[in-house]
Amino acid sequence: MLLLTNGCSNEQKKYDEPGKLAEEFRITIKNVVKAAATGLGGIVIDRKENVDTALIRKFVANANFFNDKTGYFFVNDFTNNYIIANPREPNIVEKDGSNIKDSRGNFFIRLMGNKAKIGGGYLDYFVKDPVTNKVRIKESYVEKIPNTNFYIGAGQYIELTNYPRYK
Repeated sequence: MLLLTNGCSNEQKKYDEPGKLAEEFRITIKNVVKAAATGLGGIVIDRKENVDTALIRKFVANANFFNDKTGYFFVNDFTNNYIIANPREPNIVEKDGSNIKDSRGNFFIRLMGNKAKIGGGYLDYFVKDPVTNKVRIKESYVEKIPNTNFYIGAGQYIELTNYPRYK
């Protein structure tokens, strides 16, 4: 049985093939994001046809995944890059993320919104890993929440030496 963590533990050392665990995480992240998007799309519209952002925040705050509960979701509005929910960075919630850059100067929240608009997918950006306190690649998968202008995403931090795609 595969024990999934966020890639920050010694679990990754159990795999001889470089990137094997990162690829397993990649598949898992895509699947949980797709399931969360579909589920939220079915319940977040209230009787007045408004999106219930409080319900989204409650879901995101309580929906950890991976066996060690380190997986988490974030939700943003792709029309204006407004940050709807992020349990790991509550100080940016309810703020405009349009001008937030990664360490290489990329406006990654804008890029995620654009990716969600065209059907979703993976996006890589360089941000500080809160576990190691070092700038690392974060690969996220984003998906539009049906019936809304929002997208949900989740990601993993990747070591360059363990992910053949970045060599």
